[in-house]
Amino acid sequence: LMGRIQASMGVMPRDADPEQVILDLLEDGVAGFYDPKEKTLFIGDFVDKGTLSMVVGHEIAHGLQDMHFDLNKHQEPLRHRSDEESARRFLIEGEAQATYLAWISRGGGLSSIDDAVLDAMGNQVLDLAALTSTYPILVRSLQLPYADGTATVTRLVRDKGWEAVDALYADLPQSSEQMLHLDKLLDREPPVPTKLDAAGLQAMQPGTTVVWHDTLGEAELLSMLAEVQRSTVARRAAAGWGGDFYVALEWGGNRQGTNGPGVPLVVGVTVWDSEDDAKEFEEVFGEY
Repeated sequence: LMGRIQASMGVMPRDADPEQVILDLLEDGVAGFYDPKEKTLFIGDFVDKGTLSMVVGHEIAHGLQDMHFDLNKHQEPLRHRSDEESARRFLIEGEAQATYLAWISRGGGLSSIDDAVLDAMGNQVLDLAALTSTYPILVRSLQLPYADGTATVTRLVRDKGWEAVDALYADLPQSSEQMLHLDKLLDREPPVPTKLDAAGLQAMQPGTTVVWHDTLGEAELLSMLAEVQRSTVARRAAAGWGGDFYVALEWGGNRQGTNGPGVPLVVGVTVWDSEDDAKEFEEVFGEY
């Protein structure tokens, strides 16, 4: 179902096997992982010596997170709350990578890392995805937590100390917007509650059934906008996000269309901090 919804939004081709696509991307991108159920750290035997330090350092940090914050609990999916789930991933992956960076920085710590370096990490994820994958939007969604999440955690530690990161596990970030913008995280700017009249939509499209409803969030929209504009322009267009909500409708339970696998009708609404923010987004999203 999620694969068909993503096909409707242009994230993957209509004829793709979504499960296989995700598995292939993970096989290409994952060099190691920490399993909180088994309390075990796994490192791929294909990891070269130059990369080994980073992979081990990152995964050991996940082990430390698990000791203090119970990662198994934080792996439970948040049904119909995809953006909130994304924000949690930004925190967990961003903190693990920031911990590794603090370790290799030795005495200098995270304060020795220039802001330009942090900005470049995220912009490279946005700009280079199309050169490295057939599914660049998915790649951006998978990699941004390691880049922008790291940048936000690093800046938070420099500003407020590691205790502020600990506090986030007791009061998790509510949106990817908060994990993309430190000021909005510090202010705890909440997403604007946003809904659609699903019954009214069904009445306008007789024979349809609402099969899913969810949120996208700033990070997912940013991953889409970077498909048509360079990172700096895409970031400006996505900034100012206030909230969103979408529903997916299918006809009569028939998931096969006449031209191959059917995709649902996706209807969404976005809310912005200002009229100018909305117009800036509309222009770039129209290109997408």
